[in-house]
Amino acid sequence: MSGRDADFSEATKRIIAGRAGYRCSFINCDESTIGPGEGPDDVERKGVAAHIFSAAENGPRGTGALTIEQRQEPPNGIWVCEDHGKIIDIDKGKNYPANILQAWKGLQENRIAQEVRKVPSKEFGWIEKIILEKTPLFQFGASVSLGKVTLLVGANGVGKSALCEWLSGCAGEITDFERWRETKERQCDLRLRVVVFNPDRQELAVHFYGYEMRCSYAGKPVMDLSHALRVLYINEELCRENEDEDDVEYLARIWRVHLRQVPRVLNDLCSSKYGYIKSTELRPSTEYIEDENGEETEQVKKIKNGRQPMGLYVEIGSHDFLIPLDGLSGGERSQLLVSGAMVIADHYSTHQRTLLILELGNHSLDDGLLSEYSKKMQGPDFRFQTILVSPSERPKVDWTGWSVARLSGKPPAVHFEQNKVGELRIEDAEKMVGEIT
Repeated sequence: MSGRDADFSEATKRIIAGRAGYRCSFINCDESTIGPGEGPDDVERKGVAAHIFSAAENGPRGTGALTIEQRQEPPNGIWVCEDHGKIIDIDKGKNYPANILQAWKGLQENRIAQEVRKVPSKEFGWIEKIILEKTPLFQFGASVSLGKVTLLVGANGVGKSALCEWLSGCAGEITDFERWRETKERQCDLRLRVVVFNPDRQELAVHFYGYEMRCSYAGKPVMDLSHALRVLYINEELCRENEDEDDVEYLARIWRVHLRQVPRVLNDLCSSKYGYIKSTELRPSTEYIEDENGEETEQVKKIKNGRQPMGLYVEIGSHDFLIPLDGLSGGERSQLLVSGAMVIADHYSTHQRTLLILELGNHSLDDGLLSEYSKKMQGPDFRFQTILVSPSERPKVDWTGWSVARLSGKPPAVHFEQNKVGELRIEDAEKMVGEIT
């Protein structure tokens, strides 16, 4: 079929336009596309609901392996002025690939959302692209464009964790660079750039070599990029460091906060804004002690290093009772960690550009919960961007209209493939259950 079989309905066009504030989403344009006409009752309109993936099979940017119905829905449309509507489709849209338009759409919609909520625009920033100029793993110049939420997938050993560590390290968590420092066996020469909008396009650059790290922001040298970019890297696969580490110490290490900040996070994450945790409670940790008669009795653990060891109890999902942290299933523990990370990133993003990186474990959120949490982070309630690093190469989640990046190849020539949505979409599969259990 060569004709346009996926045009937008008038209702869909209004949704796309409204979410963009009836202003052009082309980067740094922001032109209003609606206003008074010549007559007292006339309204002039000059905006276009442009397709990200084409309305026709042979159109600009192709179909992305999407169905006709998916290409007709609001996530596949970006609102632009008439001039930019023509420009993005020149030469089959090769100069404006789908992942770039998705990022611009997300940027515009979130900018409008913050204006509606009366959040000062100077507090809002956006990471457009990460460029890996020189690394021991990736192809020279490999780049990945970020949306509001970006799914990063790939086989083990292709550099998913490495990319997370580099981004976190250059934003101030210098210990995340530790395994990439120079050794007798290896000399690591790492150069990367981060392109951001705030609101104009600027570049952050990092050169990490041996024991030295050099950074620049808008061409000027800085110690690190923490003032311009806050990165919160949460790795679900981290285990307890030792038997003496209590629940508060464990969560503080995973969430990268101070021990005294953990109770605040636990309190905030019980809001439905952050997920499905109903309540939490910290109690003094106990242990079983054998008395002189050989019988075991439960006692509160003694204060160590000036602090009472604490245990966490959680009420979650369909449960109507509190469960100790160690008694949670893998998926329930993942919900706790992800919800807490969202709380922290939400606080950070009120003051500066924030990127939340969630490296999900092998026993993490099931596909239904992954979809639900992704929708929350994609929504206008949050200003931070998210990279979800999935342990599965084919998560059963419909990522239509969102940013998807697959790592392909082998070191030192790993590269990114974006917008092959069909590879990550479940066709003719059982409809995913949205109910949270």
